[in-house]
Amino acid sequence: MGSSGINAEYMGSSGINAEYMGKKSKRWTAYELWFIAFMFPWCIYRTMIYRNRLNYVERWDWEDKYWSDGYWIREFPLGLMVKEYSNGAAEVGPGINPPIDSSFGSKFARWFYQNDS
Repeated sequence: MGSSGINAEYMGSSGINAEYMGKKSKRWTAYELWFIAFMFPWCIYRTMIYRNRLNYVERWDWEDKYWSDGYWIREFPLGLMVKEYSNGAAEVGPGINPPIDSSFGSKFARWFYQNDS
C-alpha cells in the first residue's frame, strides 16, 4: 500500500477501477461522451445563431404585414383615411374610432380582458 492507503496496482495507473467495467459498458460510455461532445455545440448553434437568424427574417414578414405608410397598423386599427374639413382642406390621417360604451359592464369587460401588449 502507498502512503494514501490505496493499492495502486489494483486501481490501475489512472486511479479508476476499470477492472469491473466490461467492454460494452466502456463502448457505450465512449458513445455517450462523443454524443455530448457533438450535441452541446450543436445546441448552442441552434439557439444562438440559427434561431436568431430565423427571428431576424421573420421580423421582415411582420413588418411587411403590420407596417404601412410610416405607421404601425396597431396604432390605427381602422387604417388611414382621407379627412375632409369644412373649409375644403383634406389630409390623410388615422380613422376615427367609434365612441366607447361607458356602461359598467363594458368598463368591467375592458378591464378584465385588457391586452397588455
